[in-house]
Amino acid sequence: MTLDLHTAPVHPSHAARSSVTPSPVTRPDRRLHAPGSGRPAKRDQRLGHRHDDAHRIQGRWVGEQGGHRQGDHGHWERDGVRVCHVDSATARTLLAERPRGTGVVDTRHFRAFRTGRTLTVLHRFDAETISDDAAGLIAAELDATGMLAGPAEFEATLIGLVHSAPGHVPGHPAHHVAASPWIPFYRNSVAALERGSAAFAPVHRRAEQLISGTEVLDLGSCFGFFPLRLARDRRTAPLSVTATDLSAGTMRLLDDAASAMQRPLRTLTCDAASVPLPDRAADTVTVLHLLEHLPPRKAFAVVQEAVRLARRRVIVAVPYEGQAQTCFGHVQTFDARDLHTLGTRLGMGYTVGDHHGGWLVLDH
Repeated sequence: MTLDLHTAPVHPSHAARSSVTPSPVTRPDRRLHAPGSGRPAKRDQRLGHRHDDAHRIQGRWVGEQGGHRQGDHGHWERDGVRVCHVDSATARTLLAERPRGTGVVDTRHFRAFRTGRTLTVLHRFDAETISDDAAGLIAAELDATGMLAGPAEFEATLIGLVHSAPGHVPGHPAHHVAASPWIPFYRNSVAALERGSAAFAPVHRRAEQLISGTEVLDLGSCFGFFPLRLARDRRTAPLSVTATDLSAGTMRLLDDAASAMQRPLRTLTCDAASVPLPDRAADTVTVLHLLEHLPPRKAFAVVQEAVRLARRRVIVAVPYEGQAQTCFGHVQTFDARDLHTLGTRLGMGYTVGDHHGGWLVLDH
């Protein structure tokens, strides 16, 4: 196999439509393509998978600036996971030394292999193309081949892509990337979600349509893309938005991104089942693709907490899956019957619907 080290990167609007077809363990005579250079991906509209889900597991490296090798900013390495841009000095050395053959996974966007206990992933994402949709490519092209050993390596690979993506976003000083490689990731991800090209865009759009009132509290916000969407400039219908997550590092990232993007919102680090806010704290409380990460008893406690916090409405969204996607950290699955059962247990008015997954809307 010969890697193409000169293919120019493309805009993230094209990356959102790239091919995510899994490849066999060894696929010779392929080139490592720039993000977005493939054919449009086929998506199962029933599933509504969330690509940033893996970061609900621990978020242990999120927000950290370490992991780079001195003098080689296209390289990130932690706890046995090494992620490199193909133009980095480390990647060039690895490409020269790594023997071809069994044990190498070659896909449109990655070359991955193991040497001893170290997983190495090579890529060509940069600051213009890195976005949350990269997680879908990791799942389809690396996890589906069995290359990744569980959710921790999935998470580390995505974080490594962000930290090793070189360059800068046009119109923004280059030092922004050096100071926080997450800012391009946020800008590209939110832009793709808002123009509708990201895989999760239909879920965000539907959730926004269901909001009642002007104060929104989002539980288990993860990266906080939905709160950022709600916090955009709304001259006719402004919203007061609060994002919450168990990971303090992720909330710090969201604070930085909200400031850089001039989208004012509040963040709160807390357990979604025990939020330190008074009863009826917000008009609408959203719980978007969180429950599948929690065991049943904990998931029910989160929805009970959402009901306590809401003055008007609680919006719950879940993916419909045949089996739990472990790479995303899912531990249970839902169908419409499960949502009806949940609504009935809460003893209040509710509706259940299907739109890129399942929806439970509870009204006081």
